[in-house]
Amino acid sequence: RSINIGQPLLECENCNNAIHTKCFKAAKYSCKNGLWMCCECASSAEERYCPFPSDEESIDSDRFYDNRNQEDALIASYALVLERCRRYSKLEFLNAIKQLNSSKKSMLSTLFYNIDGNASNFDSFLIELKSIGHSFDMIGLAETNTDPAQQGLYQIPAYTGFYQETLAKKKKVPTATLR
Repeated sequence: RSINIGQPLLECENCNNAIHTKCFKAAKYSCKNGLWMCCECASSAEERYCPFPSDEESIDSDRFYDNRNQEDALIASYALVLERCRRYSKLEFLNAIKQLNSSKKSMLSTLFYNIDGNASNFDSFLIELKSIGHSFDMIGLAETNTDPAQQGLYQIPAYTGFYQETLAKKKKVPTATLR
């Protein structure tokens, strides 16, 4: 069916396919990784950690009501940044860092790493970080078993650490470090 000017619509944030908002459940649109996606895109999207909660569970109607406020638009833009992140092999990563270091453009550089155990892997991470030869503007570490009370144990030199409390029903506690 066609969508007329002024009719509310929902757009897949991956392929830009649009539907009437009242058809979102029948069309099997869902929120995956913090983004609204059509059935095809959602089924092929890699599951990723997204720190932004989805309101999808609270939808008990057969209609999508687009009454999100501006803050939700900002969160959606952050979720899109996370969705566009990708995994690198060690060689791909080192080549990307080489390009970043030789670039004349001023860019924000971030590194997100699932450290999988500060106690056992933090020292190795610091050695790898030093061997990379690049000062990231921000480093994010995902770690389940570290809370704010332990932040003094795991400090990256020349960075300021911020640790979050464990969220209800969440298994991962992301940490962010700013330079």
